[in-house]
Amino acid sequence: MMEIRPFRGILYDKEKVKNIAQVLAPPYDVISPEQRDRFYQLHLWNIVQIVLGKELPGDNEKENKYARAGRLFRKWLAQEIVRKESQPAIYIYQQEYVLEGKKIVRKGFFALMRVVPFGQGVIFPHEEIFPEPQADRYKLLRASLANFSAVFSLYSDSVGLIDNYLKSEEFLIELIDQQGVKHKLEAIRDKNKIEKIADLMQDKKIFIADGHHRYTTAVKFSQDMEGEAEIFSGKNYTLMYFLNMDSGSATILPVHRAIGNLDGNGLSRIYATLKRLFTVDELPFSSPSEETTQRQKMLQRLRQFSENHIFGLYAGKDCYLILTLKDDRQFRSQHNTELLDGLLRDTLRKETLIKGQDIDYVKDTGQAIDLVRQGRYQLVFFLQPTPLKHMIEVALSGRRMPPKSTYFYPKLLSGVIMRDLRDIV
Repeated sequence: MMEIRPFRGILYDKEKVKNIAQVLAPPYDVISPEQRDRFYQLHLWNIVQIVLGKELPGDNEKENKYARAGRLFRKWLAQEIVRKESQPAIYIYQQEYVLEGKKIVRKGFFALMRVVPFGQGVIFPHEEIFPEPQADRYKLLRASLANFSAVFSLYSDSVGLIDNYLKSEEFLIELIDQQGVKHKLEAIRDKNKIEKIADLMQDKKIFIADGHHRYTTAVKFSQDMEGEAEIFSGKNYTLMYFLNMDSGSATILPVHRAIGNLDGNGLSRIYATLKRLFTVDELPFSSPSEETTQRQKMLQRLRQFSENHIFGLYAGKDCYLILTLKDDRQFRSQHNTELLDGLLRDTLRKETLIKGQDIDYVKDTGQAIDLVRQGRYQLVFFLQPTPLKHMIEVALSGRRMPPKSTYFYPKLLSGVIMRDLRDIV
């Protein structure tokens, strides 16, 4: 059974921070080193100092970025830069954004969820995770005893019973982020409404959309704390964002694959595999304007053939390629990320592709192309977004898609609502 609870949220003090947008940031795993530096400079109290702190000379096992993050968070609490609310609540989080000319409003809610290991029929992952980020998030959790970023999850409520209760009782904050997304946070404090929402959520299956590392960390923390001398009830709960997947506002964008670290044999094997399995259409260009036209034509082809196994490819030459699988019977149950990652591993004879060397994951098309033109990677494959239906099917089957198979847009902001694990739940 799934259990949720209200909690006393921690928010930035609006009197001390006049522009809340300047102290919030995207999740840690989508922030580049250059972006981190900009967030550091944006505001003295930007949350990136806690969720993605910098390593310093002389750091060791006891004194490091995690210890500094924990101290900084407690210092901000003591100085009331961030304030803990006096009464518990469930928090409505609404994001308004424009995608391909269409305005979309996404409304879900923050609450605490009792952590349950995978495999017990309550919560379902859909993609593999990396060990390094999991260890990183665990160290931050142990040092801070706080949640700064919620796990983004989905549930099904086709008739919208829960959505009917997501009506504001108290406005808290509103802001527009650097991408032009409008964020609004409101509170529900009425105990009867909270109990009804909790009751309706009890039988729901929960699917992780974003935050696999954070949820896995929460489970490990809860289990490890059972053997610690300091036991507190908050260890068994983590901060979650819940969105009704039937609302039509769960937008998934593609995550492209930049491939590198290839010698001549590796490149030859990849091209041979592509020639054998795919029909190849060329889109050549000879000028910047023609390049833009051909790029858009390639991306449009990917959008049009959502049911096919189709990829775009750029290899640094004056040409884009469109790759269409000749016979998809063997790969019918797989989506493009599963198909491509499997083909690359088999072709390159590697059990795993090392992030930052063999492969990188890029949402922005222009950035992916630049990685090839700058010589950091040799190929970039352009993918279609994973359909939500396929993601749910994979999760329910117990399988895992490759890492970074989905990019849910827009991201939940880190620091928009925080939570102290020491609070009694």
